[in-house]
Amino acid sequence: MEISSPGTLIPATTGSTKPVSMIVHGTPLEIPLPVAGSFMADMKAYHAEDNPLKRDEIAARQIRALNEHRRSRDLKMRLVDVKNLFELVRGEG
Repeated sequence: MEISSPGTLIPATTGSTKPVSMIVHGTPLEIPLPVAGSFMADMKAYHAEDNPLKRDEIAARQIRALNEHRRSRDLKMRLVDVKNLFELVRGEG
C-alpha cells in the first residue's frame, strides 16, 4: 500500500517492485516492499493484541524498521507516530 497524503491510502500494484511511500511528519518515507509487508503484519498483530505492553513492543519493532529507511534530515519515528500510522492504515482498510 502507499500513503500518498495523510489519511489517504492508494494500493500498490500486486507484484510491484517499487518502494512504498508513506507520509510521516509531513515528509514522504519510502520503504521497500518487504518492510511494508512487515508493517502490515505488525499492524494486524497490534490491533489483535489486548495487552498494552505487547502492543507497545509491536510498535517499537516498527520504529526500528521505519527509522532505518528515513533520510538523515527527517525526524525519527516515535512510538506515538507508529501507533497513529497503525490507526490510520486500519481506518483505510
